[in-house]
Amino acid sequence: MKKTPVIIAVFIIFILVANTCSKKNPSAPAPTPNATQTAAAIGTIVAQQQTAGASGYTVTATFTLTPTLNATQTAAAILTLVAQQQTAGASGYTVTSTYTPTLTPNATQTAAAIATIVAQQQTIAARTPTITPTLTVTPGPPACPTKTPVPSSYGLLIDNCDQGENKNALGGSWYTFNDCSNGGNSQVWPISYPMGGSFKMDYPGIGNCGYAVHMTGTVNGASQGGYQYGYIGLGTDSNANASSQCMGADWSAYTGIQFWTKAGPADSGYGYKVVIPYTADGASNTLAAGAGNTCTDSQYAVSCITLDNYSDNQYVFTPPTTWTQLTIPFSAFAGPGWGTTPAIATVLKDVKSLQWHTYNETSYPYNVDLWVDEILLYY
Repeated sequence: MKKTPVIIAVFIIFILVANTCSKKNPSAPAPTPNATQTAAAIGTIVAQQQTAGASGYTVTATFTLTPTLNATQTAAAILTLVAQQQTAGASGYTVTSTYTPTLTPNATQTAAAIATIVAQQQTIAARTPTITPTLTVTPGPPACPTKTPVPSSYGLLIDNCDQGENKNALGGSWYTFNDCSNGGNSQVWPISYPMGGSFKMDYPGIGNCGYAVHMTGTVNGASQGGYQYGYIGLGTDSNANASSQCMGADWSAYTGIQFWTKAGPADSGYGYKVVIPYTADGASNTLAAGAGNTCTDSQYAVSCITLDNYSDNQYVFTPPTTWTQLTIPFSAFAGPGWGTTPAIATVLKDVKSLQWHTYNETSYPYNVDLWVDEILLYY
C-alpha cells in the first residue's frame, strides 16, 4: 500500500503548527517600567510606550494667578508683578497662563524618577485631561470706590496713595529718613532711597481700602548710643525734580494743607510735626560743608541743604487712633522756638518737599507708628 498521502498530510500539519507557534500573542501585556530597572532599560520602555500611544502622554495645566504686591517683596519682584498686572488689564489684575508640558523621561534620569513619570503617564486617560491646581495667595487691599477728583477750584491733590506707588500725584518721590547724618542710630521703615531701599506703601488706607503712607520705627537717644535729639521722618517732594535738582514749586496761592492721619497700635503717643523745609541747592550754598547733610557712614547724601539751620516752619499734632482728617492753614505754621525761622510766605514760594517728623526730643527710646493718606492743598 502506498504511504505518500499520509506523509504529505503529516508534513502539512507540521507546517501549520510551526507557523502558529512562531506568531506573537497580540494580547500579551506591554512591559511596565518600575524603580528596580536600570534607567536605560526604562528609557527604552518609555520610548516604546510613547511611540505606541503618542496622544496619551500630554498634561495640560490651566491656572489663574492673582499677583499681590506687599512690603516683603524685592523691588525687582514687584516690578515683575506690576508688569503682569498692567498686561492683564486694570480690572482685577488676573493673569491666566495655559501651557502644555510633555513628560519625556530619558535614559539619563534615575530609575525611580523615570518610573514616577511613567506612572503619571499611565494614569492619564487617552484623552488629554485638564488639571486645575488650587493656588492660595495673600489678598491685597480691596479696591477703593472711584473717587471724585479734587476740583481745581478747591485745591491741588498731592497724593491719594491709592496706586500704591512711591511717586505722588505731582511726580515727586516719597522717602523716609533718620538721624544717621547726626551720628544717630534710630530705625525707620520703610527704608527708602537715599538710604539704599525703595519706599513702599502699606494698606489699607482710609475707608479700609487702597493704600496709605505708613511709617514705623524706633527712635533712640544718647542713652541708646545715638543722637541726643534722635528722630525719624518721612517726606514727599513737590515735583519730579525736587530731589535730583533741588527744584521747588510755588504753593503761595494756597491757604493750607489737608490730610488724613492716625496712630497705629505700636505708637508711643508722643506726637508729630508737619514741616516745610527751607532749602536750596547744596552745590551753591555755603552751608554745604559740615551742615549735617551727609551720613558719616556714607549711607546717603542730599542735594538740597538747609537755609535756616533746620529752624523750619512746622505744625505739631497728635494723631488719634482712628482715621481723622486734619485741615491746617499755613498761617498756623511756626518755628520751633529756636534759631531764625523765615516767614512762611517766603518758604511757600519755593517748596521742595513736605515732611512729617517725630516730635519728642526728651524721652528715649520710643516707637513710631504713623499713617497718612489723602494729602492735598486747599485754597
